[in-house]
Amino acid sequence: MRLPDALPDELLFSRMIRYCNVGAVPISEFLKNVYGDHRASINPILTSGLSSLSSIYCESKNNLLMEQTLAPLFMHYYPQYKAKLSKAIFSTDNYTAIRLSLLSCVREHAQLTLKMCPVCIQEDIRQFGVAYWHRVHQIPAIESCCEHQQQLVHDHLPKRLKLAVGYPSSFETDNQESSDESFHLAQFSRQVLLEESKSISNFRSASYSEKLSNLGYVTKNGRIRRVKLLSDFYTFTSQLHYPSSNFLPSSESDFKYITNLLYNQYSQHIFKYLLFEYWLSKQRVTRKAPEISSERGVDSASKVEQKCLSLLKQGLSISSISKQIGKSRTYVKSIAYSSGMEHLLKPTKLNASVRGKVIELAWKGFHRSEIAKRVSISTGSVEMLISTVNGLVEWRKRCKYESKRRCYKCQIIRYKQCHLLSIRKDIKRDCNAAFYWLYYHQPEWLESVLPKPSPPHQYPRIKQK
Repeated sequence: MRLPDALPDELLFSRMIRYCNVGAVPISEFLKNVYGDHRASINPILTSGLSSLSSIYCESKNNLLMEQTLAPLFMHYYPQYKAKLSKAIFSTDNYTAIRLSLLSCVREHAQLTLKMCPVCIQEDIRQFGVAYWHRVHQIPAIESCCEHQQQLVHDHLPKRLKLAVGYPSSFETDNQESSDESFHLAQFSRQVLLEESKSISNFRSASYSEKLSNLGYVTKNGRIRRVKLLSDFYTFTSQLHYPSSNFLPSSESDFKYITNLLYNQYSQHIFKYLLFEYWLSKQRVTRKAPEISSERGVDSASKVEQKCLSLLKQGLSISSISKQIGKSRTYVKSIAYSSGMEHLLKPTKLNASVRGKVIELAWKGFHRSEIAKRVSISTGSVEMLISTVNGLVEWRKRCKYESKRRCYKCQIIRYKQCHLLSIRKDIKRDCNAAFYWLYYHQPEWLESVLPKPSPPHQYPRIKQK
């Protein structure tokens, strides 16, 4: 009997679960056949025993390794362990694979879990008839679904016979939207995983120094401006709103966090590399943005826009225009709507009434997902229509800012009213997201409402007789 065919982005561990459930195969019997021990403990993201699975179920062990585990990600960031890690995963040496992956390299012990997105579960059941565990969701410390911007839900695994965890279920879970930065970080991590699954490249920590030099974080003498670097990086990490801070810098003076990443003296947790690389890529885009506003950039953008308008007047299709100007279909649509040429697109869904409803709801401050749900279009179409109205994007950003400001202020005030004897440390711990957001955006107000710091109490010395 063969393993069930792999579904899109499915873990090998998930295929094993489906094999035991569909074929009514006892878990202990399956483990005995593959690993030679009916109580064998396997890891869901770095499943070992690929050679045994390959010979028993006629599968390619290289395809299992590269496409259905997270091994390519670990082999990229830990090139010194690449050969040993692949050897351990091909064999049944699960302990060596976990040790080389440095999954336990955190500030406190974390229980092994599998992560799932409630929206993905519903879509999988609709499309494939079964929910399964996605590989991209299991990237260590990633807490957002890269497709639906939903907070991932953790399902704790049993200590033994981990396959007994079964299929993912969302019956008792509430959908919670993740922060924008956490969502974009998940998308960035997925892209890295897909690239390394095609061809594993060797990671070089020296590349960080080159990027930091281009961003102005390196002096003329070659020294890294650690104070400025850590301050900017810490400000960014505070916007992730992570439930646990084990993988984030503890403060603006946590220089050890940056030093270990830059000089690679000690191997770090894989999430730290992903987080720092995402921040660097974001900084590069942000800092190069003013160059686009130069005369040359404006001329180039205007030429592309004029060419797009002329092609629209000729009656060409959106796809052909997109290929000729080298822009996306969404760009072509936005140019047509902003220029009053939407009648040339022959829309099937985005007619005048739908566009008017979208813009009306957008001005009222509704979330793009809610707008898309109400008018039955995609969120990408909603974002495209919003971007065509002058001033609407800035207005929505301001509304979101004001909403967060009022919400977080109210949270701090209510906490003080319910905990009259609380000190600053308590507020920082229990209202973490609100505290850091106000610390960054409204520091004067936060300082005015926080309890006054208590002076240190000096105990008298005890005289020895």
